[in-house]
Amino acid sequence: MHGHSFIVTTSWDDGHPADLRLVELLSKHHIAATFYVPCRNCEGRDVMDMRDVRSIAKVFEIGAHTIDHVDLTKVSSIEAKHQIESGKARLEDALGTPVLGFCYPRGGHTRSIRNLTQKAGFLYARTTANLHLNAGSNRFALPTTLQFFPHSRSTYLRNFISGGAYRTRVVPFFSAVAVERIGDRVKRLADFCVAQGTYFHLWGHSWEIEENGLWGELEAALCYISSIAHEQATNLEVTRRLISDS
Repeated sequence: MHGHSFIVTTSWDDGHPADLRLVELLSKHHIAATFYVPCRNCEGRDVMDMRDVRSIAKVFEIGAHTIDHVDLTKVSSIEAKHQIESGKARLEDALGTPVLGFCYPRGGHTRSIRNLTQKAGFLYARTTANLHLNAGSNRFALPTTLQFFPHSRSTYLRNFISGGAYRTRVVPFFSAVAVERIGDRVKRLADFCVAQGTYFHLWGHSWEIEENGLWGELEAALCYISSIAHEQATNLEVTRRLISDS
């Protein structure tokens, strides 16, 4: 394992009120997590009030997700800067603590957006790049292993083709599409990460889990990965431990 223990990290985007149910499951199975919370959601979905965010922050990492959950690649650089910086400031005002992690809404980022994120004072930023078994080398392009959503095999294929890094992602890709159920995909990739990777990064949206009736399957998956994990870590802790400053 290249000198590293196998670490499990999870992250959950959009700050939907159903995150509170996620908190219960994650706490029950002793799994570390990061919650990325916008101030509002331009797509019309509910966002938790700050009282609930403060309660989650007592146990888990809170990261920023812009003010309005906008795709930063589709707005001006001035608006992107405002969304990144003000989203951070509002969360910090509400929590009374520094917010060091950021997640790009819809995974959209460019070099200039990554630079804006770094200049805003974040320590790292998470993407939606998938099928990765390690944290990579760029603190502002933290990849993931698997989204907890029942994507079709054709969606996985399109994502694999567009995501590059084929040599390291090809076996995780075939491992994921070999089974149909998302819970089985979690187990297969977690097992593969234990053997080959430095970390397993599961992410998702509580509102999708709610809409698709996946709570039971998620709990079974969390129970399994908790049983095989060497260590648990938030996204911030993973970044500090696995990605050098160079």
